[in-house]
Amino acid sequence: YWSKSAGNLYPTTLNDTISATTSAAVAMTLTQTGAFNALLVEDQASDTTPFVIDQSGNVGIGNTTPQGKLSFANDTATGGLDNFSEYKVLLYSTGTANTSYGMGVRSATMAFNSNHDYQFDTNGATLITFDDGSLGIATTTPDAKIESLSTTEQLRLTYADGTTYSSHT
Repeated sequence: YWSKSAGNLYPTTLNDTISATTSAAVAMTLTQTGAFNALLVEDQASDTTPFVIDQSGNVGIGNTTPQGKLSFANDTATGGLDNFSEYKVLLYSTGTANTSYGMGVRSATMAFNSNHDYQFDTNGATLITFDDGSLGIATTTPDAKIESLSTTEQLRLTYADGTTYSSHT
């Protein structure tokens, strides 16, 4: 059933799988006591873009040397992040381009892409909205390129020394 070659144990019959069924609290434990990866998952022999958990516990997706707790491949998007394969992180509700939000790197710039608005909220209140190229502050529907909705001071221009240059309500 099993063969061993160069320190690797593998199924003798191609397409056989390894499986385990248990009701134990921990189904599988891997302990790496050396200075190498604890887990390497390849989808082909000598995969250059594997899933890795290194000896420090850092997770690499698409790269073999993760530099942080979660590290993605370091390739750069060639287009406008309008293709699923160019996203580093993809969030979607139905898996279509019309309902996806993605982010990645394009020309040394962190890029966000969506066919919808972006909102930043806190405690249930909308702070900032990006809507079709317009910026809304405390509004979800900006009617100008920049709109601030407030009953108090909306804009203050201040010098570096802290003195106010101009204030607008």
